[in-house]
Amino acid sequence: MIEEYPPVRNRKAFVFDSDGSNPYSEELVGIFRSNSFSVALIGPADHDLTDRKYSLRPRFRLGGIKALAAEVFTLTRLFFVADVNTPLIVVWARPYQKVALALVAWLKRGSVFYVVHNPEASRWPVGVRKHIETFLITTALPVVHSEGLRVRLSEFGFRNAGVVVHPPYISWQKRINASHLRQVVQDRSLNLLILGRMQADKFKDLDALVSALDQLPMPASLRLLVRPRVSRLPETYNLVLEDLSREEWIDDAELADSLRWADVLVAPYEAVTESGTVQLALTVGLRVVAFSGGALEQSLISSALAESGNYDELRKAIVRVSTSCATTSRWTPESRARDCYHGWVALLEKSSWLTQRKRD
Repeated sequence: MIEEYPPVRNRKAFVFDSDGSNPYSEELVGIFRSNSFSVALIGPADHDLTDRKYSLRPRFRLGGIKALAAEVFTLTRLFFVADVNTPLIVVWARPYQKVALALVAWLKRGSVFYVVHNPEASRWPVGVRKHIETFLITTALPVVHSEGLRVRLSEFGFRNAGVVVHPPYISWQKRINASHLRQVVQDRSLNLLILGRMQADKFKDLDALVSALDQLPMPASLRLLVRPRVSRLPETYNLVLEDLSREEWIDDAELADSLRWADVLVAPYEAVTESGTVQLALTVGLRVVAFSGGALEQSLISSALAESGNYDELRKAIVRVSTSCATTSRWTPESRARDCYHGWVALLEKSSWLTQRKRD
């Protein structure tokens, strides 16, 4: 039985993002605005979409007491503007900001939604940060991107999470000329890309991966556009390795260039919650292969998946998808954006109804 609640009365919202380097909030704001929502982005002052009335201090420029006072003013102002009819969606926040946001959520129940990106034991905050995270999750309404992640979050004792799919990166479609991305690769080297953060808890064995890809039945190049820097590259006989790893952030221009260059994005994660790089690749039409058993199964077709930890099977998946014109995605960018919007609206309607019911 589908639960139905009264429609949202006030089509307004705030999105809080202290980062500014990840396009997640930009895409979420775009989805809301394309459906006649009035949305203000609260973020770094140098972010293009940030509402000037709610800008936080820039990350790398202005400092001092004045900049800090301006941010405190913005955080305090949220208490007066956020309510159950004008919700606040927290995408990224620093620990001290989470304290202020938790206080807003505690004082104004039903008004703050907190996106929990990585409910994994190996990546969960520790010490004081763990207590801050708990305070925000218990006072706000936590949101995750799949049923599997909701179950994982419940293992930490938080069982009231809402589920909304990860937004697609629609704005990147305009940056990427994707006419070649699903062509059968013939008479040239196959271009493979690994993108993002190579964290030890989810990426186990670069040597085993490279060894498996070195046995591909066609010429291939593997580009590592990752953080942090790879200290040692495995030896190869056939596979061409291109090491673009670094400690600093990957800029948009280099990211776009690599997405245009690649035929297949390889996502060899053995423990992944929801990969933003996979969502980005699928949005622009790039084929993706990954391990099964995680949240990525909801985004990728079965032929693009391999048994977790089996690099030989991952190699076979690369061969399958590179010799086919079919997409590896279970969704289109348009359907994903639609599902994301309706998911958020359902949460907002339910929260508004429950809060109003308690007050009555």
